[in-house]
Amino acid sequence: MTIKKIINTFKSLKFCHHDKSGNPVTPYEMLENNTLAYANIDRNDIYELFNFQPKNILDIGCHTGDVGAGLKEKYGSHLNIWGVELNLKAAEIAKLKLDKISTTPIEDISNEEKSNLNLIDTIIMLDVLEHMYNPWKTLNFLSKHVNEKCQFIISLPNIMHLDVVTDLLNGFWHYKKAGTLDITHIRFFTYFEMKSMFEESGLKITKEHFIIDQKCKNIYKNRYNNFPLWLKLENAKIRVHSQFHWQQLVAKQIYFLFLGQPHPKLFPSGY
Repeated sequence: MTIKKIINTFKSLKFCHHDKSGNPVTPYEMLENNTLAYANIDRNDIYELFNFQPKNILDIGCHTGDVGAGLKEKYGSHLNIWGVELNLKAAEIAKLKLDKISTTPIEDISNEEKSNLNLIDTIIMLDVLEHMYNPWKTLNFLSKHVNEKCQFIISLPNIMHLDVVTDLLNGFWHYKKAGTLDITHIRFFTYFEMKSMFEESGLKITKEHFIIDQKCKNIYKNRYNNFPLWLKLENAKIRVHSQFHWQQLVAKQIYFLFLGQPHPKLFPSGY
């Protein structure tokens, strides 16, 4: 086999990520070049989830501050937004858009900053918990310091999506620069595991919203009341027993709204 054929074969492998020019990219290269992978995303899909109009927001994992900038544009520049971002390059950009930026984990903020958490009426964590080694600890910390009227909006990628399930059945778990199998993700959750984490942290779900994959939307509509059914994949069949089960298979992402302060007694000891 010639060198050219070897390269072309490598490029065609399903587990290999490629850049815009079609060149293969290794996980190492993705990690090295992933500095601002999520820049310029304002996430205006969260607006309908607010239970009340926010005034003082804590945006954990604010990245370059585009979500906060979008919120200020919608609700007014008087909106106060405190961002937390560990990526120093992203944090420097966010400083130009938000009112305050912290570059340490929220659990490590100063005592003065901890007292300021009581002024926060809205906490947003958009696709950030999966990047943490111990997201349970973060949720526990917040429960002890936020006021009882604070609303939480949290989103997480859904590892139960059919794309991931199909690839796994075929022996693949290929990391990418962004998305469900983002190379920087540490934790992976199905809907059940998301709910379990929140319940263990004392958070009671008020509202949830499944973001259905665009390519699955028409199929999703056609299957709405036609359950149970057998879904045929490349190498297996899945018995989809309800519309809710179907949602979990075709949702790329799930949003949650929580209201009120969690109950610290529900946390495991040692947190």
